[in-house]
Amino acid sequence: MWQLHKLLDATEVVMPKITHSALEGMLVSWNTWDSLQAWTRKGLEASQAVLGRAGLKCVQQDKARQHVKVDTTHQRLAWWMWPPPWQGDALAIYAGLFMGRPDDPVTDANLPDLLITLHVDPSSQRGARLRGDAVWTAAATRWTSRQPNTVTREFRPLPNIWEILRCRASSRELVDAQDPGQQVIAWMTARAQEWVEDGIVKRLSQLL
Repeated sequence: MWQLHKLLDATEVVMPKITHSALEGMLVSWNTWDSLQAWTRKGLEASQAVLGRAGLKCVQQDKARQHVKVDTTHQRLAWWMWPPPWQGDALAIYAGLFMGRPDDPVTDANLPDLLITLHVDPSSQRGARLRGDAVWTAAATRWTSRQPNTVTREFRPLPNIWEILRCRASSRELVDAQDPGQQVIAWMTARAQEWVEDGIVKRLSQLL
């Protein structure tokens, strides 16, 4: 067992090194972290309303009074919603912030990305249905060519990718925004509206 602990310590896989600068960063960013959780939650709810008006009903909980909490796994801070009920293929939409990964960096170095994603198990029946549908593929491809080009729009119908649609942009624009909370909400609802306008939501509703 001690060999395992030594290996984990050396590789920093489970127990990353705690540095002075990292702890300082937590202190100075604590209020920002709290605000971003609130803003991204409101952004998801506003996007939920946009999709609902277009015929795609999504929920953040399957049962009344079920606790809704922020997801901080896989280098992200995100809130989830899904067409009810929740299923094993994890078909859902989540939105929030992406912190980057070693093989998947953020768009602007040292700053998190704003993010909204359609997520589904690629090996599932619904995952395969989306990847094989010509109408949905055409809509998703059309969406990726949109402007502005400061937004990265990705259609990723690959066999090992769960985030089949992903939209990102640097959070740098929040720094100079007069109301950064409203900026987050506006960014997320604009992306949801793009999915509506390009036919992604309509076809997704038909394929569920």
